[in-house]
Amino acid sequence: MLQVAQALFAERGYRGTSLRDISARIGIKAPSLFHHFSSKDELYLAVLDRIFTRLEAAAGSIGSGPESHRERILRGVENAIDFIALRPHFDRIMWSEFSDEKAVGRQMLKRRVPPLFNRLVDFIREGQAQGEFRPEVDPFHFLLSLTAVTIGYFTTAAMVRRIWNMDLLDARTLKRRKREVTDLVARTLFKV
Repeated sequence: MLQVAQALFAERGYRGTSLRDISARIGIKAPSLFHHFSSKDELYLAVLDRIFTRLEAAAGSIGSGPESHRERILRGVENAIDFIALRPHFDRIMWSEFSDEKAVGRQMLKRRVPPLFNRLVDFIREGQAQGEFRPEVDPFHFLLSLTAVTIGYFTTAAMVRRIWNMDLLDARTLKRRKREVTDLVARTLFKV
C-alpha cells in the first residue's frame, strides 16, 4: 500500500494524487484505505516516514567502520547514489518537500532532517580534527552542495531523457556519475 502510494505521490505530487487513485492502483475500494489511514495526509506522512527511516539507516553506515574518514565518505557517496537509483520515487518526493514551503511533510522535515545533517556534519568535523579533511571547508555548506549534486542529478533525469535522449540511470552512466561525485568530494574535502 505504501509502495503504491509512494509511486503515485512521486508521479503526480501530493496535490495531484487522490485516495481514489491510490485505491484504484492497489485494486481496492477507496473506503478500504480508511481502515489503515484516516486521511490522505496520514498516508503521505507514512510514506515520508518510510523514506526517512530507510535514509537514516543508510546514512548511519557512514559513521562507523574500520576505514578512514576519507574511505567512509567515498563509500557513503557511492551508497547514496545506489540508494536513490534503487528508489526512483525517493528523489521526486524529497525534492518536492524541500522546495514547497507549504508541503504536508514540512514538520517531519524539520524534525528528521536536522539530526541527519548534524550526524554528517559531526562526521566531517571529526575528519577535519583528525587531519583527513581540509579545515577551511564548512561541513554544513559542503553537505548542502553534496545533497544538491546527488539528489539533483536524479530529479533532472527525466528532463535529460526528454531533451537529449540520454538515460542518466543506466548502469554505465551511474558508475561514471559515482566516479565524478567521489572525485568532486575528494578534491573539495580531502587534505593533500
